[in-house]
Amino acid sequence: MAAPPRGSHLYFEFGKAGNLDVIHAVVDSEGPVAARYAFTAIELTERGPQRAITPKKKGGLASDLIYRFQGDALVIEEGECSIRDVNAQRDYKVSLKGEWKRVSPELEKLHASWRPVKPIRGTDIQLEFRNDILEVACRFPNELGMGPVEQRWFLVELMRVGNKRGMVPANQGTGLSRITYRVNGDTLVIDQGEYTVEGRTISLKGEWNRDKRNRLP
Repeated sequence: MAAPPRGSHLYFEFGKAGNLDVIHAVVDSEGPVAARYAFTAIELTERGPQRAITPKKKGGLASDLIYRFQGDALVIEEGECSIRDVNAQRDYKVSLKGEWKRVSPELEKLHASWRPVKPIRGTDIQLEFRNDILEVACRFPNELGMGPVEQRWFLVELMRVGNKRGMVPANQGTGLSRITYRVNGDTLVIDQGEYTVEGRTISLKGEWNRDKRNRLP
């Protein structure tokens, strides 16, 4: 969404199989990001002169979304979605009305799950980009093998660092440093960057491959 409500970032993802994912990133006043999701199967319908994105299952997560195109923008004139807050065990409604723009081509290059080519000693780690949300999932060994997964989400902003590409977390003080990187085909090369979680600092420098396996359990 081009101008989401304050403290929120909203995204659509349309799948080839006729699915719609709604992603709601909620930014806490102290910086941390909570990413919440809703998804539904859809079909395109018409209401007289109006076009609508209609959920196949009535009474589900989303209402009919009345839409039109304005240049390169998608304009939702009417519609809302219910999103599940797992921690609070409740649903809440989000208005989807407004102007939506495509993510940048540079962000589309990053849109994937990435794992280090050479395992980073002492941790199992994965990076996953969805639009401008970066999820870092990692776990550390303990006396039983590997410990639980630590997941954190960051809103990232792309920038130029000299002749290199870079990204910085939009929410400061959350343990992710500025990252400089380049993308070579299916390889993400991080030239500079580190991540700190539970008092441990992990260097992200090196090559990362697109991960075609399942995400961390």
